[in-house]
Amino acid sequence: MSLPPILNRALKAAYDGANEIIHFSKRIDNVKIINKGINDITTNIEPFIEEKVFESLKKYYPEFNFFGEESGTDGIEKSDSYWLLDPLDGTRNFIHQYPHYSLSLACVCEGKVVCAVIIDPVRNEVFCAGKDTGALLNNRRVRASKKEGLSNALLSNSSHFNKKHSYKYELLKTFGELNKYNISIRKSGCVSLDLVYVAAGRLDGFWGNGLEKWDRFGGLFIGQAAGCLTTSFDGVPDNFDSDHIIISTPKCFKDLSKCVVTGFQSIE
Repeated sequence: MSLPPILNRALKAAYDGANEIIHFSKRIDNVKIINKGINDITTNIEPFIEEKVFESLKKYYPEFNFFGEESGTDGIEKSDSYWLLDPLDGTRNFIHQYPHYSLSLACVCEGKVVCAVIIDPVRNEVFCAGKDTGALLNNRRVRASKKEGLSNALLSNSSHFNKKHSYKYELLKTFGELNKYNISIRKSGCVSLDLVYVAAGRLDGFWGNGLEKWDRFGGLFIGQAAGCLTTSFDGVPDNFDSDHIIISTPKCFKDLSKCVVTGFQSIE
């Protein structure tokens, strides 16, 4: 399949970063943990990986802005065209050599995501999507699962709570509703892989809150390209701007959304 030039360049840059992750995974003793806040850590290698990826892109897109987990997102709301990177999603997994982490890269043009790449360097899996490409895994099309309903579904969740949120969310209420469907839940520690696993049909759905832009942009875009439905907890479809999201295969979407909304309350 012929890919759009912007996606090919994104793939090249993402590969550059993923190769560095592989390099450091074999030298884990050289990786230093840096505490950013309560239950929030980074490492000394992530700024280096971020710089490597952006260096590859800046020669082609000098007019774009560049934002990432390490460099921050100050000014992103006023920017129409930019690249957004999480150089190592699943930092805690990586540190513990738990083999489930990724690099996630997305490009926004005129306010809309136009391409995304998520690389799992452990399994050598490359998820991506661009204009009219559909969702791809190692250059082959993938689609959301054909699950007929929420009963016995396999789901994933990632919930983070912050006093600054303009809403309240009671996760246990959602769990209580989901139990009626005899579902199974995974908490993987890597949101970007959760999202593309829904895209590839490995998971039937995901919901999460307190998610950063770099956590969600790439995976949501690839998920939509795979035929998944997405919304924020308050029912706004295809909402990339919200830190609370639901994504699932179409026939699980209505019931999953109802279960999640049970625990959600806006406080604005």
